[in-house]
Amino acid sequence: MDDRATTPTEVGTVRAPRWWRRFVALFVSPDFYVGVPVGLVLGGLPVKYSDVAGQVTTVLLAASGIAAALGALVLTAMTVLLGVFGTAYRAMLARVPGGIAGTLVPYRQVVGLSAAASVTALVAAILWPALAHTPPILRWADAGVPLALLVWAILGCVQVVGQLVQHVENNQRAEDLARRKAEAIAKGQGRLAEIERRDRSGE
Repeated sequence: MDDRATTPTEVGTVRAPRWWRRFVALFVSPDFYVGVPVGLVLGGLPVKYSDVAGQVTTVLLAASGIAAALGALVLTAMTVLLGVFGTAYRAMLARVPGGIAGTLVPYRQVVGLSAAASVTALVAAILWPALAHTPPILRWADAGVPLALLVWAILGCVQVVGQLVQHVENNQRAEDLARRKAEAIAKGQGRLAEIERRDRSGE
């Protein structure tokens, strides 16, 4: 997932990254180049081993349900993420590429992957019996594509959960810094008022 613009690391307002950079980042992330090959390898097992082929429909239906549940989980994480943003942290996020909307990009990407995995797995489960006598590459694609999307989405979910924890920690730090700043300003104003009072009393 594209997590390069999800936490405030620089001071100053910067422009949001272009959409194509986020698109490219989606395909150069570790969850893609690890998850997709793993899913494709798993999809090749029923093509190579006939004993596994009889269970493919059940596996794909289960994969469809898992992907749908995964998408719901990430949507919940998005809701939690928006709920933990305090005033100070929102101000900090306004200084990073994309602002608050940019922090939600990885979550939207995982939700999209989960939806794609769920739909393709359901369609693949329906088509699998009809592909029994077709070339192996078609059966491999039928089983491999939805499983690749599912594993990709699962690894992406792991990443965004880690980002959620990081945001919660950063939000707490931002609130603590804002509180300390307010206390320091209040103390400074109090001292200034005391000095002014003493000056007036000395006149």
